[in-house]
Amino acid sequence: VGVALSDMLCPDQGNLCVWPGSHIFSQTHSRWPDAKFRRPCGWDRGDGPLPDLGQPVQLRLCAGDLVLAHCELAHCGGPLLGPDIRYMTYFRVKHRDWRSMHEAAQFREDMWCDFQGLRTALNGE
Repeated sequence: VGVALSDMLCPDQGNLCVWPGSHIFSQTHSRWPDAKFRRPCGWDRGDGPLPDLGQPVQLRLCAGDLVLAHCELAHCGGPLLGPDIRYMTYFRVKHRDWRSMHEAAQFREDMWCDFQGLRTALNGE
């Protein structure tokens, strides 16, 4: 969960950048349990570049806007070309049984296992 504390209404104001759908890519192309991505010649930094996810989307946010994103969504801070500091705060939300779910490798097959209510809403159940 991210909360914008300042306006980022135009590009290149230190906007939060995301790669929409990259959480699905992460789930299918990363190794369990260390989350390393497959590179051209292996799994380690010296084995080639990371997969190309394309161009990120710079989110345009007003102070007070909330961003709810899966932890596997690729994201980064964008360039800050203006004179103002960009302020945002982040919170990590975990299921109360997260540790036991992780130890049981439930996340390997179901990236939404710890968000039952959200999964229901996404699937229209």
